[in-house]
Amino acid sequence: MTDAEVVQCAEIINNFVDLPFFTEEQEQEIFEFSVCRLVERLAQVLPNEVINMIHSDQSLPRLPAAELEKRLHAWLVETWQMPLLDELDRRHVVHCLLVLVMRSMRHCSRDVGDLTERETHELILDVFVKSTLDVFSDPAQRKELGARIEGYASSIPFLPAPLLSHAIDKFCALATEKVTPVLIHTYNEHLLATDIYRDYARLAAEGVAPNEQPFTDRLRRNLRAACDPATDENRGFLGSVVALLPQDRREWYVGLFVDAFLEGLRTDKLEGILHNVTLDDALHQELIEKPFLLTARAARRHTVVPTRRGHVVGKSHYSAG
Repeated sequence: MTDAEVVQCAEIINNFVDLPFFTEEQEQEIFEFSVCRLVERLAQVLPNEVINMIHSDQSLPRLPAAELEKRLHAWLVETWQMPLLDELDRRHVVHCLLVLVMRSMRHCSRDVGDLTERETHELILDVFVKSTLDVFSDPAQRKELGARIEGYASSIPFLPAPLLSHAIDKFCALATEKVTPVLIHTYNEHLLATDIYRDYARLAAEGVAPNEQPFTDRLRRNLRAACDPATDENRGFLGSVVALLPQDRREWYVGLFVDAFLEGLRTDKLEGILHNVTLDDALHQELIEKPFLLTARAARRHTVVPTRRGHVVGKSHYSAG
């Protein structure tokens, strides 16, 4: 990778990860360092014929690229450590770099990080979806989710531990299936429903403080609806029992699981990104007119459908080999 490509990758990673006590400029330096170290690790395990596809006229087919990305992600998460980052941020960095590298391999003679504004937002959503799914696939994060759900469910009297364990497994299986389309739908819905100038004028007239997490609140509502046992044809015995409850009690029960899940996500960065989109009239309108889609094939890969090409520039004094 060139110095400019390292900078581009680091700038995009900076969209996801916020490091306390560091300025934006310092964060950029840290992420450039991280990208270089990750690229060095990739160079250790990938033959030159594969690495050279990044800047060649060859194009790696989408399915092999997705499988390679999945295997490389598992290996990097297991072997690469960055003490400054917690587990979620470390996964964000790995996901982001791999998505960029795979995009370059799939598009002939395409620089890593060579993205239009729209493609940047497509990538942000793609990485957020993949990092979210890690909650269910990674044993450590899955265990943490189970512990949070148990904490929320402690308010339910006379709930046997085996039954709660079964309910957690059922929720995780259902959420794994539903979370990708719900995230993409919520992203599009949020942009379509938001008029930042109108909303702020209305709130100012009413003397009401603006909602700091509008996307998260919308996502919570949509996830609760998607995970409602009453709408699940394969809900099983426990789901059938819950489906018989009055709607308000059923929503409360499902809310325990969804709220525990959302507690483990960091949506503050995504909230800021979406807020900035709504301040850019041209980009906001483009994302409304051409919303992100999820085909059946993309849903199986948990990948946002790609769009058009573009260009980003930059410079780095770190070497990436």
